[in-house]
Amino acid sequence: MLLPMRYFYSALVILVLAGCGAWVAAWPGTQFDVIAAPATTGPVVHEIVMQSALHAVSTVDVDTAVSGEVQALEVEPNTAVHAGDILARIDATPFEEALREARTTLAYLKVDERASPQRIADAEAAVRAATHDLDRTIVRAPVDGVVVVRNVSVGQIVTVGDGAPILYRIATDLRHLEIEVDVAPTDFVRLRPGSDVVVAVTDADEPERHGRVTRVASTTTIDVPNPDLRLQPGTPVTATIVLDRRDNVLRIPSDALTFAPPDGSAAIVDRGAGGFSAASAPAGSRMQELWRYQHGRLTPVAVRIGLSGEGWTEIDSGLEEGDEVATGVVARHASIWSAIWSL
Repeated sequence: MLLPMRYFYSALVILVLAGCGAWVAAWPGTQFDVIAAPATTGPVVHEIVMQSALHAVSTVDVDTAVSGEVQALEVEPNTAVHAGDILARIDATPFEEALREARTTLAYLKVDERASPQRIADAEAAVRAATHDLDRTIVRAPVDGVVVVRNVSVGQIVTVGDGAPILYRIATDLRHLEIEVDVAPTDFVRLRPGSDVVVAVTDADEPERHGRVTRVASTTTIDVPNPDLRLQPGTPVTATIVLDRRDNVLRIPSDALTFAPPDGSAAIVDRGAGGFSAASAPAGSRMQELWRYQHGRLTPVAVRIGLSGEGWTEIDSGLEEGDEVATGVVARHASIWSAIWSL
């Protein structure tokens, strides 16, 4: 006996509603847009880039030979000076008074018939000492060079002895300057004296120069030729040292090394039977698990990595040119209504 058509349609509606209910219940609500990049052929360069400032190789510090108040400073930093040029003046008033007193005493003793020759000799020595001290209130450059540091200001009291500040520092040769940079232990073990260094002035339109490593340690010293004397001590620079370089190698963005499928993305992951764990790889094997992205699916693949640098990593095996690897993912909420609308 055939059922009336209205029962057939009612049953069909119930089945459709049940199917839709099951589909809605299974709808994940979160969609993942994978960011991927292809394996390409190109260079991989491992370099270290450091910020520092130039300083003079050979310098002479100038301090005061007498204590007193700084009355005048005659030279600004980055000024060329010659030996004997006046750099600063210390208040001479107390030294002029001391010299007058010494001369007065000497003159008195010379006319005093009771003065012994020894007293006159002592008075003459006192005049010479006072004259010498007065002369030293004028601070002069001891060598030819360029003033690179001035440490005092007018009105400051300076003293003679240990711990007294230097007044000036003079660079005696600016044809070579130096940079000192802090290098990580993992990098400085790969440095060698003579390694090439590209030096660029940070805040000026100045051509790059090539320096060389002269001392290798945690604080590494770099020599910077300056034959045209255009560079000055204190100039901020960027130093780039190339530690290793590979040309025409298969490479991928280094971000792929740290990518892992996020929680909730199992619907687009094909773990398969060939899963690889970098933690289980032998020490020093340079094996790494990456995620190939193909046809909307993520699949793990074991690769052997080589040199890394400048955002790229060399791939020795496990991938071919053009293979897409995941480097990131963007999670977005997709409503059920937008999904229905897209059908």
